[in-house]
Amino acid sequence: MNLEKLNINKKSRVLIIYPHPDDGTYFNAGLIQGLVKENINTRILCLTQGGASSLKEGIEDNKLKYVRKKEFEAVMKCFKISNYYILDLEDGNLENESSLSEIVEN
Repeated sequence: MNLEKLNINKKSRVLIIYPHPDDGTYFNAGLIQGLVKENINTRILCLTQGGASSLKEGIEDNKLKYVRKKEFEAVMKCFKISNYYILDLEDGNLENESSLSEIVEN
């Protein structure tokens, strides 16, 4: 991956924000691997624990958030990302979340 095309260099700090726990593996796995390989300061923020997902395949509704959070943590470990956060904002209602800009700033 050529991070220079994205204007990312050794001095860069990258914040990746996802609404759901599995979005990182679907959309940015190659980017994350490239950032880690080049030792770029990377922080990942997941806004929800994915409790409204329709991809539950036999998981009880009340356990879905727990399972998705554990899966997210396992993926971060696999990517060797230690600087990550998974919040518990209401999945399916982020457009009504007034504190998003404050969360990202902090």
